[in-house]
Parts: sequence; structure tokens; C-alpha cells
Amino acid sequence: MPDKMTRNLPVRLSDEELRSRSDDLAKAEIDRVQLETKKSAESSNYNKQIKESKIKIADLSQAISSRQEYRDVEIEERRNEDTFMVEVWRLDTNEKISERAMTSAERQIQLFPTAATRRSRRRSGGDGENAA
Repeated sequence: MPDKMTRNLPVRLSDEELRSRSDDLAKAEIDRVQLETKKSAESSNYNKQIKESKIKIADLSQAISSRQEYRDVEIEERRNEDTFMVEVWRLDTNEKISERAMTSAERQIQLFPTAATRRSRRRSGGDGENAA
């Protein structure tokens, strides 16, 4: 008696099997595209979070190492009429941080100074009034 076995051999698909495989292929392709899109979005999100984390670590490390960090600080420009310089003062510590030469327009005497100009001159030692 002959032994019965099975072997994997090509079999021609019927029209119904062909349509079924076509539907399965289309669904599998849609699923693959959706997975790749989701993976890309997630990967992009994680990459963004990792980058932000690295920036935060670098900023904190720099602040700890130097014992200082950059912040917005109120400053004020004060005109020094004696030296014809404009001095920049930080208002939190009252330190002069820089100075520059007055422009020719800044050297002009104002006949009718504004209230802000009078305050600035009082702070820099001027009397706030101009003799005409």
C-alpha cells in the first residue's frame, strides 16, 4: 500500500480565491501604511522630547557650573553730560554694565525736556532744568 504524504506545490487560484487574496493584499497594505505613519509620528515625538531634554540638561549644567544664568533684567540708559557718554545700568543691582559715546543727536540740548528726560538727568546728577 502506498504511503500518503503532503507536499507544498503550486495550485491555480480560482476567481473567488484571487478576489479574496486581492482584498487581503489591499487591507494589508493599508495597515502597513498606517503603522509606518504612526511609527513616524511617534518617533518624531520622541526625538523632539529627547532633544528638549538634552537642551534642558545643558542649560542646567551650564548654570550650575558657572553659578549664573541669563535672565531678562530691567536696565536703564543714563546720559552723563559731563563725559558725553550714555551709561547702561542694571536696575536689580544698580551696577553700570556698559557705556557708549553719545550720538550727535543725544548731545543736543533739549529746550523743553520731557518728564522722562528730567528724571534721567536727576538720576545722573543733573538738575533737570536747562538754562536758556
